[in-house]
Amino acid sequence: MPNISLKLGSTRDIRILHPLLIETILSTDIYDARARRAEAEKYSAKYLEELAGKDEHSIILSWDGDRISGFLITRPDDDILWLCWFGVFPRYRGKGIGEALIRDMLERARQRGVHKIWCDTRASNRYSIAIMQRNGFKNLCELKNHWFNQDYLLWETFPDGDNSGNINDDNQLA
Repeated sequence: MPNISLKLGSTRDIRILHPLLIETILSTDIYDARARRAEAEKYSAKYLEELAGKDEHSIILSWDGDRISGFLITRPDDDILWLCWFGVFPRYRGKGIGEALIRDMLERARQRGVHKIWCDTRASNRYSIAIMQRNGFKNLCELKNHWFNQDYLLWETFPDGDNSGNINDDNQLA
């Protein structure tokens, strides 16, 4: 098991993270080619630096010594937090790093007084779906034929643990 530590990403780290993030985006099979290209263009080094400049908590990195093993990217979204991306590099998968990144984000959000986090996942991304469910995210709905003509699930959680008011499995207010 690698010796993993979690830290906020700095501007210096973006130079290391960016090519790894782009490689991850371009090689993922959960998006089609158009979506991969669009995401790779959006997540430029400049964009990551802007995110980190607006909110120092926007990038959380997992490290194995001096190597980045995973990442989590958020952005403030009108008084709530949008979970943009999280991922673990292939050689580190299956070691709980993705889950650790999500839990770290949730704890930092609680400490900062963030009242809600939301995100989407591809409806076919069973790995992310399982992590969302285990960490208190509630599935709000499925967006059929949405971004790039693909199906997505929309999720939310309340870092303080109060998930009353979320929509239940029958898409009715709980």
